Amino acid sequence: MLTRACSLSLVRFDTNDYSVPTPYAHHDLLVKGYVDRVEVCCADQVIAQHQRCWGREEYCLEPLHYLALLERKPGALDYGRPFADWDLPECFAVLRARLEHEFGGEGTREYIRVLKLLTDHSLADLARAIERSLRCNALIRDAIAQFLMPQEDWRHGPWISRAQPVDSPRSMLGGLTAACPPAAHRSPTSPGHPISTGPGVAARARKRHAGQNRRQTSSLTPAVGRAI
Repeated sequence: MLTRACSLSLVRFDTNDYSVPTPYAHHDLLVKGYVDRVEVCCADQVIAQHQRCWGREEYCLEPLHYLALLERKPGALDYGRPFADWDLPECFAVLRARLEHEFGGEGTREYIRVLKLLTDHSLADLARAIERSLRCNALIRDAIAQFLMPQEDWRHGPWISRAQPVDSPRSMLGGLTAACPPAAHRSPTSPGHPISTGPGVAARARKRHAGQNRRQTSSLTPAVGRAI
């Protein structure tokens, strides 16, 4: 059914009035009635949905449709008909009381700015954000909005290296020792030549030493004879 929203952002369907967001006041809208609900459309977009009322001359009001008016008329939060039966979690009342105690009338306006977050977030999500803000004593709208942003786990961020964990220095040295076998023992008198070990080598060394002694003795004998 085609109809036109009135200045109070209401459309009439089957003798009852249903609210639409205030920007759609005075607009031509399409109302679709179903057994369990009523949808209000602008072009191809559903702008409002209500549970269908089967009484007569009744009002079906959605508080979220009127949040934009509260910044101009904050007193409507307590006396406006759309907000009369608005059932909110307890943390909302605690937040409002603390804001108004600390900032007075400006605290009420800050609370209304918090309520406007419901246009983009669910009631459950906003309630959790308010509870966190109350614990942190961060009461303003911008602080609460931060708690509504997705929080990434820093341990899985793109800045974390995907390389294998580094071993301890001792295990790294052990790996280097295994990869590089120890060099052969080197002679202090013959650099670059490894010293061989074993029984045969020891015997040859003793013979070589004895030969050197005999040569030294034979070279000294003529000199001793001349001296005598």
